[in-house]
Amino acid sequence: MKAWRRGGRSDVSGVESAVFGSVAGAVAAALTTPLDVLKTRVMLSKERVSVGHVFRRMVRQEGVRPFFAGVAPRVTWISIGGAIFLGSYQWAINTMRSIA
Repeated sequence: MKAWRRGGRSDVSGVESAVFGSVAGAVAAALTTPLDVLKTRVMLSKERVSVGHVFRRMVRQEGVRPFFAGVAPRVTWISIGGAIFLGSYQWAINTMRSIA
């Protein structure tokens, strides 16, 4: 497999990976927040209910806005995690390559 090259360089810096990890985490967190809210409502329900039932009840009684409850803290938290994880992973890979 041929390495991706930019300006003759085939590696990616830790900072670049951190930025890409942060953006990817933010997008993923924003897109999956409605599913997480739905899952939480199902889990916290006193009676045994289906996901479809909770979804229909939420839309009927509350509209779509509650599906995005907590989106800002979730996006922030997951994007910080993505930056730390992918940035430190790439930094470690680059460090090991420079030693070898």
